[in-house]
Amino acid sequence: MKNKRKPFFEFIKKILRLFKPRPRVINENETLEDMAIYISNHSAASGPLVYELYFPKAIRFWGTHEMCGSLGAQWKYLSTTYYHDKKHLPKWLAKVVATIVCPFVHGFYRGINIIPTYPDSRLRNTLK
Repeated sequence: MKNKRKPFFEFIKKILRLFKPRPRVINENETLEDMAIYISNHSAASGPLVYELYFPKAIRFWGTHEMCGSLGAQWKYLSTTYYHDKKHLPKWLAKVVATIVCPFVHGFYRGINIIPTYPDSRLRNTLK
């Protein structure tokens, strides 16, 4: 079963494959099941991209709910939590970088149809 992504997103993925080499996959099972939850290391922001580009099964990612909302919510998360708190950029630079990359990240997240995860009781909806 192939990933069912929108044609424009598939085009973007073909371009990204030119710059991201195929990883070496170690599979200790005989097959990869279609209906399964795959748990793997995240490897910062590059991990999900590599999985999207090269994983041989149709997948949907779980992601923080802030990145599954509006463009404004994504910008706030990127500028405060991701670039400032996690990447340790100065606040002013984090806001500049978030402003530049947010439209691309927004399109990428919409293209891969992230399943939002929540830190409260709404997590039940994610599990359903």
